[in-house]
Amino acid sequence: MHVTDEMVDLVRDAVRFAVQAAGEGFCDAEAFLFNYSTASGDEDWETLADRVSAALRAAPAAEPQCCMCGKTGLSTVEGDGGSECQLSDGRWTCSFECWERATERVALTARAALASVKGSGEMAPEKETITGVAILDEQGRLWSLPAPHRHSHIYALAALLGTSAETGEGGSCGFSTNYGRFLDRSKALQLVRRNKQELRGPWTSGPTNELYSEDLW
Repeated sequence: MHVTDEMVDLVRDAVRFAVQAAGEGFCDAEAFLFNYSTASGDEDWETLADRVSAALRAAPAAEPQCCMCGKTGLSTVEGDGGSECQLSDGRWTCSFECWERATERVALTARAALASVKGSGEMAPEKETITGVAILDEQGRLWSLPAPHRHSHIYALAALLGTSAETGEGGSCGFSTNYGRFLDRSKALQLVRRNKQELRGPWTSGPTNELYSEDLW
C-alpha cells in the first residue's frame, strides 16, 4: 500500500483528537490513557501523533506488482513506452494480455452480479457502456480519453508527448467502457446493441459493423 500525505494527515489528526478528547474529559481520560499505555507499553502519549506520522512517512512504498501474473519491477513512469498500466482501482498489469484478463474478470464479476439480482427487487449494477475512445497501438500500449473526445485527439496527444499511437498491424482503434475494458470497433458495436446504449442520432456507420465515436457523441 502506498502511504499518501492525506493518509498521514488523517491518522495524525485522529490521534490528536483522541488524546485531546481524553485530556478534556470528552471520554474517561484516566481509562483511555491507562488502556493505551497498558496495550502499547508507551506512556509518551503527548508525542504519539507526531511519532505515528513520522513512522508512516518513513514507510517504503510497496513495489508495483502485476495483479495477474505477479511480475515485479514494473515501470510506473507515464509515457516511457512500456506496456505497464495502472487500473482504476490501483492495481497494476505488466502487459496488454494481463490488462485484458484483469478487466475481463471485472466485467464477468459485474455481469454475474447483474444476473444474481434479476427478479430479486434489488438495485442492479450499472450496465456496461461505452464511455470513451481508445487505441491499442502497435507497441501494445493502450491510450484512452473520455467522451466526447475523438480518436484523433489521442493521436494528437501522442504526438504532443513525442511518440505515436499508430495501430500498425498489431493494434486497433476502439473504445473504453465503464468496466475498464478495451473493445475494438466491432465488439463495441455489439455491446452498444446488446445493452441498448443511446445513440447520438440516426445510424451513421452504415453496414460496416463497426462503431464510431460520431455514433455516440
